[in-house]
Amino acid sequence: MISRNLHDFAEAARERGIALGSRELQLFTLYDEGLRLWNQKMNLISKGDIDQLPIRHFLDAITPVPFLPRGNFHLLDIGSGSGLPGIPLKIVMGEWRLTLLEASRKRASFLKDMVRRLGLQDVTVIHDRTDELIRRVEGQGAYDAVISRATFKLPQLVETASYFLRAGGMLVAMKGNVPEAEWDESIKICNKVDISIKETHEFSLPPTNMQRKIIIYNKSN
Repeated sequence: MISRNLHDFAEAARERGIALGSRELQLFTLYDEGLRLWNQKMNLISKGDIDQLPIRHFLDAITPVPFLPRGNFHLLDIGSGSGLPGIPLKIVMGEWRLTLLEASRKRASFLKDMVRRLGLQDVTVIHDRTDELIRRVEGQGAYDAVISRATFKLPQLVETASYFLRAGGMLVAMKGNVPEAEWDESIKICNKVDISIKETHEFSLPPTNMQRKIIIYNKSN
């Protein structure tokens, strides 16, 4: 049975142009259950947010969908942690290939369990650090898009994404408030690594009206 919170989540997603059918809602139900189960053993979601998972986290995670391509598309979620935003995006956009990169062994184990429980296809979980992959020259230019949800400051995220993105690929940065100094430093890094800002989108997240920002970049070379 779909919970009231998930019904509210589906309605809020519809208002953003994202239609969720019975299959997607069943998968989100399983994901919700798995997150709550694992959260009893490790800190994946704060206790204050656990009862607001669908709106506070699932809705936030899928808000980039209207701005991303369809079809054959390989997405890298850096610092995936609790699977956000990668797993919700994969639930909605089943045709995408997804790689979840996570440095914590325990969290990587959680991600593998969720992929199995949800029966997600074309999903790879990598337990490693971004700097270690770069040091070993692994995954360079291998992805159509890189995404991260408030895991890194913008300068570090832009520089890291430039390594993993193919030419013409995109970086999707999901942020809250970005301090001016952080923004200015990220612009300097963009100029060094041939990445430019394509578009930005700002919105408020119910029920707290928390301000969120999606920044989409393109890599030219």
